[in-house]
Amino acid sequence: MKKLILSAMVAGAAVSSATAAVVTVSGEITDDTTWSASNQYVMTDLVFVKDDATLTIEPGTIVRGEPKSSGTSYDPGALVICRDGTINAVGTAAAPIIFTTAMIDSDGDGQFSDETAEYDDNNGVNDYSSVTFLDDDPADSPLSPGFGFSTTAGSSAHTGADEYRGLWGGVIILGSAPTNIAAISGTELVATTTLPRADLDDVFEGFIEGLDPLDTGNDNGIYGGSNPNDSSGSFKYVSIRHGGTNIAEDNEINGLTMGGVGFGTLIEYVEVYCNDDDGFEWFGGTANSRFLVSLFNNDDSFDIDEGFTGLGQFWFSLQLDDGVNGDHSGEHDGTYGSFGGLAVDSLNGTDISGSEGKGLGFYMGFPTIYNATYVANDNSDEMIKADDSFGGNYFNSVFVGSANDLVDVTEDAENRVDVADCEYVSNSIAYDLKGKTSALSGGDLSSYTALATRLAANDNLLDGTNPFATLTNTTVRDDVDPRVTDAANGAVTLAPVTGTYFISAGYAGAFDPSDDSFWTDNWTVFDANVALASGSR
Repeated sequence: MKKLILSAMVAGAAVSSATAAVVTVSGEITDDTTWSASNQYVMTDLVFVKDDATLTIEPGTIVRGEPKSSGTSYDPGALVICRDGTINAVGTAAAPIIFTTAMIDSDGDGQFSDETAEYDDNNGVNDYSSVTFLDDDPADSPLSPGFGFSTTAGSSAHTGADEYRGLWGGVIILGSAPTNIAAISGTELVATTTLPRADLDDVFEGFIEGLDPLDTGNDNGIYGGSNPNDSSGSFKYVSIRHGGTNIAEDNEINGLTMGGVGFGTLIEYVEVYCNDDDGFEWFGGTANSRFLVSLFNNDDSFDIDEGFTGLGQFWFSLQLDDGVNGDHSGEHDGTYGSFGGLAVDSLNGTDISGSEGKGLGFYMGFPTIYNATYVANDNSDEMIKADDSFGGNYFNSVFVGSANDLVDVTEDAENRVDVADCEYVSNSIAYDLKGKTSALSGGDLSSYTALATRLAANDNLLDGTNPFATLTNTTVRDDVDPRVTDAANGAVTLAPVTGTYFISAGYAGAFDPSDDSFWTDNWTVFDANVALASGSR
């Protein structure tokens, strides 16, 4: 079994901290290991934490991933916490843990398009003792979205610019919580996998997206199981930047991927910035999370699949408003694809009438989210896309920007509304949406007339009052104040929180309008590069 490979480089390297040594890492971590803030770590390939080992990352540590070495090689630096591994990455607002790229900037011009060698893994030499990284000082001077890149609403001025995304892999956390990655044969659930993997013997197990099981040659990518309380550890005050390259053919990975992650896992204060795929994606599982930032990511901000049933609060999405990048703020699928279009008469219970499966209600997927703030732009798709029998509710949230519609309920998801299983959005504020009169699109509108009517009638969904003091149709840039004004806050009736996880905030959206500070202060790129300065709030 391959062990962890650590190679300490020369202290005093040309990195953001003159006293930091650079340590290269690859292979499998099978013993308890600590990454110290006195070093920087470069993942030269996939790094797997497994065999009951715990990886502890100290506050203030910078971890870098190498880009893949060529167009046909899928070997970028990436961190995978396997089902039998644990992550203990707990930073602070003053000393966040930062994951970013190890791409070098050989000539110091702040861009890389003119140097093809910079796409390689330092020319195949794992000696970073005298290099300048492209993202050289991520703690104090975060890298922009790209050299020559525009973040002006609707702008296409970035054409031909260097997009600083897809410059390494990402972070993947795998657990043993339930998923619905299964199929129905007769009256029995069976595993869906067609992969030559005999060890996928649980119907709720899968092999995580982005990892090729034939390449990894082992069980490192397996996720899911029957333990909703499973813990993968703690992940707090972490910023993940410029990742999302493909680690399998035509398959980019997300900033933070969670496969079957359980309720016992702590996920708080996490930012994903300029990723080449989704910001966050859940494949089943029961993990709760709060204080999440998805900033300028290239696909969806928050992607939900395969029966995810966790809770979320204080989620903030700001899509890159350049008229090209970005998709949905939330793309939400209730079931694994093979379940799409089931005739569902009873949900979140024990009976699925009209199908051959029984007892599947719990696995249909039903997250509950309070206090989200999603900001889009003129060219973005719908704020939320609901598909594959997705069910779930957003409460006390704020949706701003000219997305086509607030919620796109596709045909496969209509059955959730037919049986009044969910409302999707309630007790929330929507402003400046292209489809604000109908609020919904896709499928047969007659099947959810009640929901469309309620939204159009502004029944507890305020439409037409700008909750951002400085936002206009064409401005989602440096002058955005991501808070609800007092006037708008008083115009919506808040839903009471349910369960013990949620905080009774007393306001709509992800930010407290009465507070002079943001919970994003100090540790995020959003605070450093986008948000208003403290004296201007």
